[in-house]
Amino acid sequence: MDLTMADLVEQTGVAPRTIREYVRLEILPRPRGTGPAALYSREHLLRLWAIVHFRAEGVQLDEIKKGLARMSLREIARFKPKAPAPTPAPPEAEAPGQPGAPPPLGPDPEHAQLPPRGRAPRADLAGAGPHGDEGLPDGPRWAIVALLPGMALMVRDDAPRIVRRAAREIIERYGSNTTG
Repeated sequence: MDLTMADLVEQTGVAPRTIREYVRLEILPRPRGTGPAALYSREHLLRLWAIVHFRAEGVQLDEIKKGLARMSLREIARFKPKAPAPTPAPPEAEAPGQPGAPPPLGPDPEHAQLPPRGRAPRADLAGAGPHGDEGLPDGPRWAIVALLPGMALMVRDDAPRIVRRAAREIIERYGSNTTG
C-alpha cells in the first residue's frame, strides 16, 4: 500500500511538518523517495496512529520512540482508531438552564453570549479587537474564551457533549487569566 503525505495527513490529522519531524527523529522510518514524490507505507500509517494515541495521553516523544521500537507491527496496529461514531445532530431544545443541558462555556456564563448566527465579529489575533462582519457567511458560531495572555480556547456551539465537557474542564483548570 503506497500512501502520499496527503493520505497520511487526511487519515491521521497530523501535519506534514510534524510527520517530517517524526522521520527526522527516527520515530517513523524514512519514506521511499523524497520530496513531494515520497511514498509511505501501511507501517507509517500504523505508527502515526500509535504516536497520535500516545501524544494524546501525554507521553513524550523519546518514550514513544523507545516504546515503538520494542513493539511488533501487530502490536502497533492495535492503535488504529475505530471508525468514528456518527456525530449526533445538535439538540435544539437544550438551552442553558434546561434539565440535561450542559452548563455554558466560559468563566462568566451570564456575560458570555454568542452573537446571533451570521453576525459574528472577526477576532483580531493581534489583539486590536473585533472587526466588522461585512461579507461573513452564515455558519457555525464559536465560543472564544481567553485562557492565558496570548491563548484562547475556541469551541463550536454545535460541538458534541464530550467536546463541551472537555472545554469546561480546561476552562476550570486554566480559567480566564488575562493578567500578564
